[in-house]
Amino acid sequence: MKKLIILEAQSDINQLFYYKEKKLLNLNDYKFLSLQPCITSTLIRNKIEPFVCSQYLNNEDYQNISSKVIKIEDQIKIIEKGIPNQPEVWVKNLFFYHFRYLLFNLFWNEISIKKIFEKEKFSHVIVFQNINSLSNSPWVLPKDKFFSELAIKYCKIKNISFEIKNNKIKNKKFLNTTFIKKKIKRTTNFFIFHLFKTLSKDFNKKKTILVNNLAYNFNNACDDIYRKNKSIKFCNLLTEDSLSSAIVSFYKMLKTFIKVKLNINNNLNYDFILPSYSLAKHFEADYKPYPQDYFNKLIQNIKGTIINDFEIDIFKEINNKINSNIFKYISKNHFLSFGIYKGLKLFSPKFIISQMTLGTAGALGYFSKKKNIPSILISHGTHVKHKDIHSFREHETVAKNILVGDYSFIGVQTPFSYEMANNYLINKNQTIIKLQPVTWGHSFLKIRKDKKFITIVFASSFKPSKRFMFESAEEILDSIIDLIESVKNKKNIKLIIKFKSDPDELSKADLKNIIKNLPQNVEIVTEVPFKKILCKADLLISFSSTTIEEALVNKIPVALYGGKGRYCHIESSISNFGNNLNKPLIFIKTKENLLNYMEKLNNSSNTFMVNDNEFSIYNFSEEEKNNFSDWILNKI
Repeated sequence: MKKLIILEAQSDINQLFYYKEKKLLNLNDYKFLSLQPCITSTLIRNKIEPFVCSQYLNNEDYQNISSKVIKIEDQIKIIEKGIPNQPEVWVKNLFFYHFRYLLFNLFWNEISIKKIFEKEKFSHVIVFQNINSLSNSPWVLPKDKFFSELAIKYCKIKNISFEIKNNKIKNKKFLNTTFIKKKIKRTTNFFIFHLFKTLSKDFNKKKTILVNNLAYNFNNACDDIYRKNKSIKFCNLLTEDSLSSAIVSFYKMLKTFIKVKLNINNNLNYDFILPSYSLAKHFEADYKPYPQDYFNKLIQNIKGTIINDFEIDIFKEINNKINSNIFKYISKNHFLSFGIYKGLKLFSPKFIISQMTLGTAGALGYFSKKKNIPSILISHGTHVKHKDIHSFREHETVAKNILVGDYSFIGVQTPFSYEMANNYLINKNQTIIKLQPVTWGHSFLKIRKDKKFITIVFASSFKPSKRFMFESAEEILDSIIDLIESVKNKKNIKLIIKFKSDPDELSKADLKNIIKNLPQNVEIVTEVPFKKILCKADLLISFSSTTIEEALVNKIPVALYGGKGRYCHIESSISNFGNNLNKPLIFIKTKENLLNYMEKLNNSSNTFMVNDNEFSIYNFSEEEKNNFSDWILNKI
């Protein structure tokens, strides 16, 4: 009979090799289930052949999982109508965003375990004790060990023997400095608050824009505003509550204070900060916690729905994650939002800019409306309205936390986002503004080259949680392997694989270790900015990413491939490519289709060219779109 070892987190692989080294475990007796590409790489490097869940799941399984999630969401919509004292919309959206992905992740685990065990008939299972404490993240992360927990439950139901291997690796003990850190943090926050209060008087007299976050290229957008009007000042919203962030914030605020008092005419000012945590702590006596009872009533009312549909009782894991992480995360965000509210009472920026409405960003939009401060939300993501119910619900959840909120203006960067925003505006006083791409898709000149070969760029991002419309980490790896196989020995095709290297997911070294004998016409790139890679591309291949829109804006055709064909990022693109390769967007559903496509592309490399006019459906016309910096300066 077969025996199984489950390797879910990086700590598991460390313990496995400890047991092997000490000869406490004969690895020849076991099969190895890898739940992370980095674990797969480590096993292969040690001449151990693992297997992964994606080998056992099909598209019907994903739709089954999604249907169960939708059933629970529909039940919640009925239940919540009878619950009084509901929290603000942004708080509800924050909960339902993470709750949906918690459900999907655990349902994915449950069905994977059943299918693997039913097919492989394991007689004995080993899981490893978690070395690290559980994650504090609202996402389901490998260190939460939910897969292992459910596997043990399944073994108990089916009378399969199992054991939990205890941690044999000694952890280093460090001096407990919690008390000292709290003292330093309290003192630092005291000075940060008073610096903010003093500086607010100066910045209230200036044209100051409050920016939720400078990530996702918003630093470039702000730079462009400043270049056109150097009287503009910028304030960053700070939502970190760690000691290190407090020290950095104090340094920045002190530097700004000195510059203001000495009348130093500095360049673009990002050093003025609205420190939400410091403000919340200063006014803590006035704080009223969010209504957690509302969420508890929801969860208890759907308990029967969750349990009745599953052979393995997963409600305990759902309840633990909600109470241990999601509620704490919401509580933290709600407390920080109280600091935002107090900050906006002291400081009134002329305009507020954000690139999402998730968490404190949602609170920022909510309070900007209450304070009548003009604001704009420009989603850094991609949004497409779908007819398929599963894809529709996924995009709807994302849109409510990234695309729309309480902001005065909703900035959209594509016709697809415009269509989505129209469906989800919170109130009639909001205005949708069509923009030239701000957070992605900046126009660039394509590198002109000899057309003897076609350059294909594959781009994708590993996500922290298994979700319906996004590929799991395993599936991204499957797609990469499929692509490499489809272009090997193709003299007229060069493939560039672009992804963000992450030791906890997949690094460049891991990928090279998994893929033996990388073909000469394939290059793996991780550190180079995406824009520098895309400008070389004749074709982009991706599954679901803003890179798709970024390519289409720059009139680079896209082939949609991945996730075993269960999802199409832009539904209007669904078609059989046949002999006509020259389309802006095509959908490749199967590996066989991919191999066929690459063969035809290789043979037609000299004639592969898409008419620029065919890209018009994916872009606003020059007449209807606004330049973001010019639009902002006209509003201030």
